[in-house]
Amino acid sequence: MRIFNDFKNFSLGRTMKGQTGFEEKRKFTRFALPLEYWETEDSCHGGLVGNLSEKGLLIYSIQDIPAGTDLGIKVFFSNGYRIDAFKVFARVIWKGSECQSGWDGYKYGLEFISLALEDQIKVETLLRNHVRPEDLDT
Repeated sequence: MRIFNDFKNFSLGRTMKGQTGFEEKRKFTRFALPLEYWETEDSCHGGLVGNLSEKGLLIYSIQDIPAGTDLGIKVFFSNGYRIDAFKVFARVIWKGSECQSGWDGYKYGLEFISLALEDQIKVETLLRNHVRPEDLDT
């Protein structure tokens, strides 16, 4: 569970309600899901999903990827008692640097280019049934 807690702290997906009285209302769901991505089949890298929508996602990575780059992406998630994944092809729309808790890397906004129907259903189900990390007992 320690790895999941590290992801929770990294993604900053918690609201500040109770500390400041302010509750953040997000348009897109925050996630802390591992992913792998590639530009070519022989260049696979790891990253973390920050948020997800039906049209794209925000990811974190230590790799420097130029805007406009097309990527293959495989996002892993828990589906009951097994690990599942969806695969998507996406384009880097924007890039920003990210420094927090001693971690230096980049965050990227990606727009889906191609998503198979089976994977689209997985994304929609994941969005509909998502349990936020901060709602879980640790």
